[in-house]
Amino acid sequence: MPHTLFLSYEPDYRMIADAIVDFPLIQSDLDAYDARIATKPDAPDSVDARKAIEAQILASDVLVCVIGQTAFLDPWIDWEIRTYVNKPGRRGLVGIMLHDLNTPPAAMVEKGSIFINFKKDAMWAAVDGAMNATDLTEDFVIDE
Repeated sequence: MPHTLFLSYEPDYRMIADAIVDFPLIQSDLDAYDARIATKPDAPDSVDARKAIEAQILASDVLVCVIGQTAFLDPWIDWEIRTYVNKPGRRGLVGIMLHDLNTPPAAMVEKGSIFINFKKDAMWAAVDGAMNATDLTEDFVIDE
């Protein structure tokens, strides 16, 4: 059975999310996922969105984060990563760096993250690496 991925991204990068259709995403409705930005994750009116997203994160095997220019500032991305990192029995994380100069979200650093450029072969290798990660304090870069 293929690994299921939770994809964390800013709605501005939906085109990247749509390009990852070959991978088994846990989110079945990316439009609903994009709608989460209408509120902050700690806002009272985001409870339903948080519960739905948390259930998807807990059911996923690996969290993949699309890292654009401002991902490190996004409160939802931070919350999603922290939720995954606190998941019992979690695996590593995968960060798709859209540009070499982008800053990874702090919640991904030293958490067993594998950072890659957006290439399908690199993504498969990174997901497999994240599934088999044993040291969740070391990060790696696959530079192809």
